[in-house]
Amino acid sequence: MENERLKQANKVLEEQMVMLERTASGGGTLSLSAAEIERLKSLADDRASFKPLVIPKSRFDDLDDRLDMVQQTIQPPSPR
Repeated sequence: MENERLKQANKVLEEQMVMLERTASGGGTLSLSAAEIERLKSLADDRASFKPLVIPKSRFDDLDDRLDMVQQTIQPPSPR
C-alpha cells in the first residue's frame, strides 16, 4: 500500500515539475488552484494516520497478566 502511495506521489510531483518548467521557460507566474493544492497536500506522509502492523509483545504480556489475575480471582482454591 505504501509503495502504491509513493508511486502516485511520484507521478503527481513529476507533473508539477513539468508545469513549473513550462512556467519558468515562459516567464509567467505559477498559479495553483485549490484542487491542485489539496492534491499536493494529500501526498504528505501523515504517519499518524497509519496504524502499526505489528502488535507489541508488551500488550500480550499485559493481557496475559490480567487474565491470570482474573482467573485467580474466580477460580476456587485447589484442595490440598
